[in-house]
Amino acid sequence: MNWLKNAFNRVKSAFVGFWKKVEPEIENTFQVFLSVFADAAFKAVSEAALKDISGAQKMKSVLTEMKVVVKNAGWAAGEAALRTLIENAYSAYKAKNGDKLVAPPNSPEEEVAKINM
Repeated sequence: MNWLKNAFNRVKSAFVGFWKKVEPEIENTFQVFLSVFADAAFKAVSEAALKDISGAQKMKSVLTEMKVVVKNAGWAAGEAALRTLIENAYSAYKAKNGDKLVAPPNSPEEEVAKINM
């Protein structure tokens, strides 16, 4: 059993070393992705917000639109990255329209109520 533990530790060590090398690059690429498509996502969210459809339908609509925008720009992005982009745009949209996105401790109830999106 000792050999198994040693083998596992070698694999773990190799993975940790690999991750330390690629993590900064992955994080940087993701941040660039968010900044490149922020305006397009904000526009898509703003347009969807005006539609008289459910929130789930709005998300599906914006997600579909952003998949096309991202693909046409030559990028590849998974659904989790696209949803993060859209949620960031939605937060910016809500903030632009006067909603508080966070509140400090002991805020009045009416201020905290605005946080609930």
